[in-house]
Amino acid sequence: MENAYDVATSCIVDYSKTGQGFEGTPGKMTWSARAGASYTSDGFLDEIVNPARCGTTPEDILCNSGGTMCLTGGSQLISPNVTVGNKQVTLPAGRNDLDEYSSPIYRAVSVAACYCPSYDDCDEASDFIQQIGILHFYITKTCHIGFAAFACTEDFVGTTPQHRFALRLECPSDGCKASHYNRIKVVAQSKANDLPAWAAGQGCGAAVHGVNSWGKTVFDADSPDVASLHGGIRQDFKYWNWKNTSSGLATSDQLDSGFVFKMGTTYHELRNFHDGETFDICYCDSNCEDDAALVDPLAGNANWFKVGQFRLAPFQLVSAASNTTDRQDEFIITYINQPGSLGFYRPKPDYNVMGLQEEGFVKLVQDHTSTMDDAGCRSATYDAAVEPAMAVMDPSPAAATTFRGKTNATVDENKLMFNNGLTLNRITMQRAGFFAVCYCSRANFAYGCTQIDGVEQWVVASRLTIRGPDLNQRWEFSAYVTFRMEFTGYGLTSDDVIRIIPGNGNCDDNNQDGGGGPNGAYTETYMKLQCPHPCSEVGETNAGINGNIEVKVLADNAYMCDEKNEDCRNNDIKSVTVLDDQTTEVEFEAAHTMSDGDLITLKDNIECAANSPREQCSDERLAVLKGNFNFVDRDANYGYAPDTYSAGHIVTTTTDPKKLRIPVGWADPKPQIGRAHV
Repeated sequence: MENAYDVATSCIVDYSKTGQGFEGTPGKMTWSARAGASYTSDGFLDEIVNPARCGTTPEDILCNSGGTMCLTGGSQLISPNVTVGNKQVTLPAGRNDLDEYSSPIYRAVSVAACYCPSYDDCDEASDFIQQIGILHFYITKTCHIGFAAFACTEDFVGTTPQHRFALRLECPSDGCKASHYNRIKVVAQSKANDLPAWAAGQGCGAAVHGVNSWGKTVFDADSPDVASLHGGIRQDFKYWNWKNTSSGLATSDQLDSGFVFKMGTTYHELRNFHDGETFDICYCDSNCEDDAALVDPLAGNANWFKVGQFRLAPFQLVSAASNTTDRQDEFIITYINQPGSLGFYRPKPDYNVMGLQEEGFVKLVQDHTSTMDDAGCRSATYDAAVEPAMAVMDPSPAAATTFRGKTNATVDENKLMFNNGLTLNRITMQRAGFFAVCYCSRANFAYGCTQIDGVEQWVVASRLTIRGPDLNQRWEFSAYVTFRMEFTGYGLTSDDVIRIIPGNGNCDDNNQDGGGGPNGAYTETYMKLQCPHPCSEVGETNAGINGNIEVKVLADNAYMCDEKNEDCRNNDIKSVTVLDDQTTEVEFEAAHTMSDGDLITLKDNIECAANSPREQCSDERLAVLKGNFNFVDRDANYGYAPDTYSAGHIVTTTTDPKKLRIPVGWADPKPQIGRAHV
């Protein structure tokens, strides 16, 4: 895989079997210059133009030291392994920058395996005169789907959620047969997969396609069936893109082509799972099924070998533009009318992952019911009332230019920020609520999203809450009468405060003379606080009573509070039960007093029951159930930067006043949740 170096290798030359070996003093092994091959316009091998010949200068294709030092000169002359009687030679892995090496394209290579029978000290290439085999170095590419997969002019080392992808295998010289009996599979990474196809304990043959390292199935019927799908009969490359129909014929539906990972059923599991994963790609050129061993002694598992590796990277929101910034306007957008940033975590191994490349852009769409999907992202428009800087026009040149995804290595090399690499390009949200982060990883020339078959390729990448009150709320109270007030909003906490100011003031006034925010002093508003006793006049912003009115949000420890939001009771959760794949029921010790449409999040002390295994109750599922999520950089960010974000659940009440339901769940086997508090 391009730019994805693996120190392990499946390239081992063995001559220890019956009838094989050497005489006299053990020699050394190296390889030759590359073989040249030409193909017909249909991709069939025409001729070997320059056969690989021993005695030539070894091709500069093998590397050690993590891909940073490629073998040249004497280091290319390798001694055999003494532990197997000097009858086996392990070669280093192929270099990971063959795109640069074999400019202008990243391609496969064939060379001869050459042996020096302890002749003339075996210290130069011309001493290696015995050709003992041919070494084929295959290349695997991740490609865009549909008709673009055939040429694969833009290739990647992996993919992200919701992005369909095709796989292409570049064949070295005559390394692929002109037949449709080839197969491919994406399997959990394992050291056993690095063993050659002929080695005892090799893993590729028995490895199961589409199952990750902890046994979770990550491909479903929405991806091609690799058991019946071949990569074509061409000999220059094979590719897996179009699905097979029940008749065995490939479809030509571009939008439905290719593979797509399914890491769960809820949006967070599908898109924002906590860790990326590297998969191995295994290939078989023919006789790939075990039953074929009846007619071919080398058939079945013995014909599978590793041809690459593949990265699956999640969309993970970051808390700030860098881990060192202490500026609120460089933290992630969190509050209404407070400028901020937005970005994804993108460590160096994920730089060339499909969906995390630079130049993508986002669209923030209100999603109060948490039902936004990819189709909804495509049809949604930029709303100037929500985020005016992005919504200059639609399609938005500002979103696709000023706010396009860039990594500024001088700020933080592990973050893809939607600010065109400039921290001064900030996002300001003018409405509170739940928002879907709609994402397009490829912009077209007209500032829109790249299309496939006329359909723009927007995806829902994440969700977040912009905290603050609902707009345009109104209250009427009589003068000289003590009153209390209620207001609604999103992400409200009991640490928030409100301040009442004159009608001709502005909430963003900073009271420049003394600081401290907008002025709600008694001389301006005739307001008193702490009534009916002591009922003190509101002072200036730097006074002890500066107009801040504390609020209380319904919670487990803020239940049945009095008119001063004091003497609150506790109302703990008695049980949390997953009912089906759409619904979870929460039962309280007392009547919960919530109404249909209210929002709820659950606290950290919810946990998986002891008898619920990981595949049923994972960290991702717990985060979904709680509606609280960790920023990926929480352990490294500046102390004041946020560590978590929320996307709560809409409440549906039941006939039992102690029970409510939330729209999240899982099919059997359901996760079992232990006793918790809310």
